[in-house]
Amino acid sequence: RRGGRLARFGHDHVVSARNMFGYLSVAGANPAGSRADLRLKLTSLAVDDPLARKKFKLDTNPSQADIENTSKNMQGKVLESDKWPQVHLNIDVTGGTLDALEADLTVTLHGQQVALPIVIQVEELTPGQLIAFGSLNLTQSAFGIKPFSALGGGLYVEDTIEVHYRLVAKR
Repeated sequence: RRGGRLARFGHDHVVSARNMFGYLSVAGANPAGSRADLRLKLTSLAVDDPLARKKFKLDTNPSQADIENTSKNMQGKVLESDKWPQVHLNIDVTGGTLDALEADLTVTLHGQQVALPIVIQVEELTPGQLIAFGSLNLTQSAFGIKPFSALGGGLYVEDTIEVHYRLVAKR
């Protein structure tokens, strides 16, 4: 989300990740003890996919040049993806039910690890396929990331980012 006294001149953006890889280990009928280890190449992140913008009801229409500049700034100045090329997620399920799995999430990003409790919802699509979904908030500063700003700080990206996820696991 955009912020600052010049926020009306900026755009909110949605960043999509479609190439996450890793594994899921299901502990059995009792979900506690299940775990996942996932990774994502940061250079695979897509900025402002039209369908994602529509889904999240963003109210501005950035130009293609705005989108390209946002992607360039995100990769270079913010994420430093040349130095820190991946985000790594460890998920350890501690309890709950498939409607609301309780888990400990450890995110490694930008050389920093942040641990937090999360709730994950799970659907079984077929006997060999699961969908996990939910949302959480992260702060960029927790990972040592300085949120992007421009125009002397008059326009900036808020520190807190909303993360909405939908992960499909196939046997």
